[in-house]
This record gives sequence, structure tokens and C-alpha cells, in this order.
Amino acid sequence: MFSQEIVAAREEERKLVSSVLHHDVGSLAVGISAYLDAIEKDLRSEKLGKALQWMKRTRGLFDQSVARLKRLAIELRPPDLDVLGLRAVLKQQFTQISKLKGTRIRFKETLGKNRLSANATTVLFRVAQEALNNAINHGHATQVDFRLGASKGKVSLTVCDNGTGFDASEQRARVSSSLGLRVMQEMAASAGGDFNIDSGQGQGTTVRVSLPIEAANLGPAGAAPREETAEPEEKSRSVRRRSRSRRRSRA
Repeated sequence: MFSQEIVAAREEERKLVSSVLHHDVGSLAVGISAYLDAIEKDLRSEKLGKALQWMKRTRGLFDQSVARLKRLAIELRPPDLDVLGLRAVLKQQFTQISKLKGTRIRFKETLGKNRLSANATTVLFRVAQEALNNAINHGHATQVDFRLGASKGKVSLTVCDNGTGFDASEQRARVSSSLGLRVMQEMAASAGGDFNIDSGQGQGTTVRVSLPIEAANLGPAGAAPREETAEPEEKSRSVRRRSRSRRRSRA
């Protein structure tokens, strides 16, 4: 049974959805309705040029509302999570966040072709999402390392950042008082797993979550490890330019 912290987190998500639907999408819908009224008025007056202008503005508002709804859906739960799996979705998220925030994100995965259960996938995705958010927005990290793998009867996710960190002596109080950290802990516990945080002032933070293999429902041993890095946009362009230059010099 979910704890009060999980219930509170779900209520926060509902408030987010309600706010976006009411303020963002609702306002756009009102604007579209007003534009349609203007189109109808101009058509009745046979002002086709003005009607076409209003139609163009209407399409722009409609595209904005669709884009906002898509972003909201992805923030809550990426649709591809159940189709493509955890690795592919994390890779997409890391690439987007790296370009947006300028954070270097390295991701090493050693699950191979194994697929996680739906519950384990959700838990690990939420922990990764929350840990990355904390690292960037609270720890001001410029680099975050993710390791996802299976060993010794468990599947585990480790997130290490080079952010500001915090005093380890305050760790217990911090987990108890911070809703985000508490929710990660509760989600891991709900899947029969473990969750812990190591940190030090000015030494970054490491988040670890591990789930029993049985709960994760892993298949047989998979392929070789995969390691990928999501670079900030400017740095990524520089690397591509150097690579092209080396290829031309060899030719």
C-alpha cells in the first residue's frame, strides 16, 4: 500500500495536469474560439484576405496547444517507455536535457537485451528522472553519470553528479523532509528494493537504487555493456567538427 508521501506526490502531479489544462491549454482554446469567431465574421462580410490571416493565427495557436500537451504527457510518463524500454527512453531524455541545460550526461548500461518488468521500469525511470532534476536544479551539477546493470541477484541504478552536495550528517533529515527523495525511497521499497544516498559538502551526490532480480523480471544474460555520453550542444558540435577534420586529413 502506498505511503502518504506517494499519495502526496500523485496529488502534486494531478495539480500540475490541472494547472496546465486550465491555464495553458484552456487559454489557448479560448484564443482559438475567438479567432474562429473572427473568421466567421470576415467570411460573412466576404473579407477573404482577413479570414485567411485569422486562420493562420488559429493554426498557430492549435499547434502550440498540441505541443504543450505532448510535453506534459512526456513529463508525466513517456509513451515510449513501455514500447522501447528503459534504456532507449533514458537516452532520449539525457540527450534532450543535455542540449537544454548544458549538462554532460554519461550513461553506461549492462543489461544487454534483457527487458525489465513494467513496475521495475517505472521505478528506475522515476528515480533517474528525480535524481537528474535534483543534480541540475539543486546541486548545479555540470556532469552526471548513470550506471544501469544487473549483478548478484539485483538490478541497480547508480547516479553520480559533481554538484554541490550536502553534509552527510544531514542525510537522514534530508530524506525525511524532502518529498522528492522520500518518494524515490518509497518507490524502491514498494518494489522490494533498496535506496540510499551518499553526499558531502562540495563533493557531489550519489544516488543508488537496487531491485531484486525477481521483481525486475530479467531474462537471460545479455549482450556487452553499452556506454554513451550526452554532450551539451556546443561541445557536441565541436567534437563533430574535429572528427570530420581528422577524417579529411587521413584521406
